[in-house]
Amino acid sequence: MPTILRHIKSEHILKAIQKIDEHGVPSAYQWSEYWINYGFKLYPFKFVVQEASVFTDNPFKTIDFRTNDSSLTTIAALNFHILYRTPTHVNKSIKYWVGLKQM
Repeated sequence: MPTILRHIKSEHILKAIQKIDEHGVPSAYQWSEYWINYGFKLYPFKFVVQEASVFTDNPFKTIDFRTNDSSLTTIAALNFHILYRTPTHVNKSIKYWVGLKQM
């Protein structure tokens, strides 16, 4: 687990999603290759995680962590579905990102 994300819990993600539903996503964060799918709505992965960090003792910005298998697995382990789509495939079907833990 990335050290910076260790404080993020599912309730923080849910609070971030609620905040985004109320205030929207700033234009700088409108595009993402990874999305959190919650309640049949898509939320940009890094922005959600940044906003979730506000509800912890260790807030951080999107530039403070990378979207990689480790960070995706950490958030997916909180029971959130993560989707992947590229800008060139915006109108095609979305693929689920799947992280597997080794046994």
